[in-house]
Amino acid sequence: MPRQRPRTSAPTASRSRQSGSGAARPLANTSAESAAGRRARSSLRHPPPPAAAERIDWEFRAADIDVAGHVNNAVYWQIAEQHLPAAAGGVEIEIEFRGGAVIGTATLLRQGGILWVLDREGSVSASVSTRPLDRQASPGRRQTEEESE
Repeated sequence: MPRQRPRTSAPTASRSRQSGSGAARPLANTSAESAAGRRARSSLRHPPPPAAAERIDWEFRAADIDVAGHVNNAVYWQIAEQHLPAAAGGVEIEIEFRGGAVIGTATLLRQGGILWVLDREGSVSASVSTRPLDRQASPGRRQTEEESE
């Protein structure tokens, strides 16, 4: 018998909060300062998986997935660490979420620095890409003494 994703009756997120009077008021923009004018990208950039990609089985445990079918980000990091190339100077990891996951065996497709997570029907539920970290271009990075000389 196939395992089913747990159902939830939790309320959905809202763009407003209820004040004491019961009237909705806008949420405070608490991320404006740290965003420094940058906007979140909402389009997907990773390509679809190629037919020749290597296939790997991955087991999602109950603790990896919440009641809404969302995989804990630490699990995607674990997948990347185990199945994607690393670089001596570190890597930048980008994860694109496309759908929920279910407990049990999933298929990973890997080619180069990209890995795709497929659901039981073969649709991509997430993709993970890595690229060597460009330490010179990293915002907020402090120069070492050797670099500043």
